[in-house]
Amino acid sequence: MIEFSLKSVKKIYLFLFVFTALTVFSELSFALQAVVVKGNRVLFSLEPLETKTVSVNSVVIAADKSAQVKIIQIRGARAIGQVVKGTAKVNTAFRVLTGEAKKTMAETGFLAGVSSNTMTIKTPNTKMQGTGFNIAGFFDYRFLPDLVLRGVAGYETFKATGAPTATPTITRTVSLNYLTAHAYAQYDISQYASGSRYWLGMGVGFLYLSSGSSDIIETSSLTTNQVFILATGMDIATDDGKAFPIQLDYFLYPDGDIKTQQINFRLGYKF
Repeated sequence: MIEFSLKSVKKIYLFLFVFTALTVFSELSFALQAVVVKGNRVLFSLEPLETKTVSVNSVVIAADKSAQVKIIQIRGARAIGQVVKGTAKVNTAFRVLTGEAKKTMAETGFLAGVSSNTMTIKTPNTKMQGTGFNIAGFFDYRFLPDLVLRGVAGYETFKATGAPTATPTITRTVSLNYLTAHAYAQYDISQYASGSRYWLGMGVGFLYLSSGSSDIIETSSLTTNQVFILATGMDIATDDGKAFPIQLDYFLYPDGDIKTQQINFRLGYKF
C-alpha cells in the first residue's frame, strides 16, 4: 500500500489550489460574446484576435458549459451559430472548443526529455542529486470535450550522486534504469481553434527496474515503484493537424527510509 507523508499531501492540496485558480483565470480566454439569441440561432461578437482563429464549422462552448454552438457564418467581427447542445443565453461568454477537422478522438506520438533527481537516504544520512533522461511513446484519447486521457510507456533513467554526512569526502552513486508506464487525466484549461491546448493533470505511474547499480543502497529492493504524478503541459498545433507536446511532471514517490523526488521535462511530436 502506498503511503504519503504530510508534506506530500500538502503538495497535492497546493496543486489542487493552483489548478482551481488557473481554471478561474482561464475564463479570460473566452473571447466570444453572445449578444442575441433567437430560437436555436446565436449572434456573437468577436474579439479582434478571435476573428483570425474562429472559422465556419468551429464549435464553441459557453463559459458555464450550458451550451455548445456550431458557427455557420462569419461576418467581420460578428458570427452566427446554431445551438447543437444545451441552451444559449445572452451575454454569455464562449470560447472555441474545436475546429471541425482539427481534433480527433485518439492520437499517438512520442516524448523525450530530461529529469532532475533527488534522493535522501536515512542510513547513512545522505542527500544525492543528479539528472536522467527519458523516451516514450504516448496515446491520447479525448474522453470528454475538456478531458484527455493520456497513456505513456517508455524508458527512463535515474542517476544521482552525493556524499554521506559522516564521510563527506566519499562520493556515493545510484544509477537506475526503468521500463515505465504512466496514465494521466488531463483537463484542458484553454483550447484554441488551431487545435492547440493548455492543460493541467494528475496521474499514476509504474516503474519496473530493468537494471541498476549503487554503492550505497540495495537496488534489489527497488524492483518496482508506484508514483503519483502532478503534471501540466501544452500541445502546440501545426497547420497540418500535427502537434508538439510539452509536458512537465512531478513524481511523488512513497515515503520510507529512502525519499525520492523527480521532475521530468518532456518534448515530443504528435502524429
